[in-house]
Amino acid sequence: MGSGFLQSTNSENVMKLKIFTLTVLLSLTQLSFSQSWVVYNSSNSAMPYNNVKAIAFQQDSTAWIGIDNGGIMKLKNEVWEQVPTSQVAANSVVSDISVAPNNDVWITTQTVSGVIQYDNTNWHQHGFLFNYELSCVEIDQSGVVWIGNFGNGGLFKYENGVFTSYNQTNSGNPNDYVYGIGIISQEKRWVIGTHEIGLMIDTAWMVYPYLSTVPYAFKRSIAVENDSIVWIASSLGLIKYDNQAWTLYDTSNSGMLISNDLDAFPSIAIDDNGTKWIASDSGLIKFDGTDWTLFNTSNSGIPSNKVNTVEIAKDNKVWLGTDNGLAILDNTILTSTIHIAPQREIGLYPNPASDKISITNLPSNSQGNYSILNIFGQTIKEGRASNEIDIHELNSGVYFLMLNMESEQITLKFVKK
Repeated sequence: MGSGFLQSTNSENVMKLKIFTLTVLLSLTQLSFSQSWVVYNSSNSAMPYNNVKAIAFQQDSTAWIGIDNGGIMKLKNEVWEQVPTSQVAANSVVSDISVAPNNDVWITTQTVSGVIQYDNTNWHQHGFLFNYELSCVEIDQSGVVWIGNFGNGGLFKYENGVFTSYNQTNSGNPNDYVYGIGIISQEKRWVIGTHEIGLMIDTAWMVYPYLSTVPYAFKRSIAVENDSIVWIASSLGLIKYDNQAWTLYDTSNSGMLISNDLDAFPSIAIDDNGTKWIASDSGLIKFDGTDWTLFNTSNSGIPSNKVNTVEIAKDNKVWLGTDNGLAILDNTILTSTIHIAPQREIGLYPNPASDKISITNLPSNSQGNYSILNIFGQTIKEGRASNEIDIHELNSGVYFLMLNMESEQITLKFVKK
């Protein structure tokens, strides 16, 4: 997380790729990136297994990494350390890790009884009612620990050795199944789950029911920007609340994916530039406020399309845990050149289309291929690029046509009627 933390050990670990943004106006603008990826897995590191579920950073840049059925690993300056299984239960299913202002590490799991604390000297296991199936742990500025339970337990506060429960029976918390907690301040925190969105102010609650712009959706992860703006990744899209209005980004107005799977978007993080990074089961989604980019195994160095968690280190590098290892994107050297090519703007028509789409300004000597992807990033059809492509067998919906030319890659969005 600090300067120089995790540099690639050989040139093979540095990949330069071209990634192009999926947007409504993608046919006019293309984005070229230089990327640096570092990937760790069980074949090239001390990781016992590859399925990374949680990541957190201490003040000295030590990364704490929760591995499904593999316990906890620590990583600093490319040196791995296995947390002894006598201290953290062996084969635990880690759900979340957070670091407190005093640098204590707090861990929740789905299998170990209670929340686990490491005070940098000793381990402590704090048991309480509904202390299994813990989904998340967050710590506010004063060091109060907040714990979510997705096994019908609600929200828990741990302060001065005392647990306090907030559920649908004894409080205004609208969620007994809590999946995410967004800390605004010592007094305010957002709580999301399978029901309405709740804002807890001190001990009082404000509940935001299913608004027209935020219909019923599985809400799995939450992040707070500048201690104010709230971003929630849901099954129906990315939800934003700016303290005045709610906005839903979905396939109708953005490059955000949608899914009916509760675990489709398990994590969201915001970097120092305000860019949103969203973990999904189709890859890593980036939203910089204007453009949307999907990093997957076809166009980047990401080791798997199933991303479980994403965190931002102090050096602004993007860390993501996948089911096939730990990956770090060096966003500090990410450079972009946005340009519009007036001499040859490749496009398609008609849009929407029923049977065929025609490609305009495709070079006559083109040797490229094409792929048609659905909104989940799945390849539906592929073949040799030509001026006309048959789409009559596609189901109605939104698709992306990816043209892989000799020296560039262009993605166009279209609608099949």
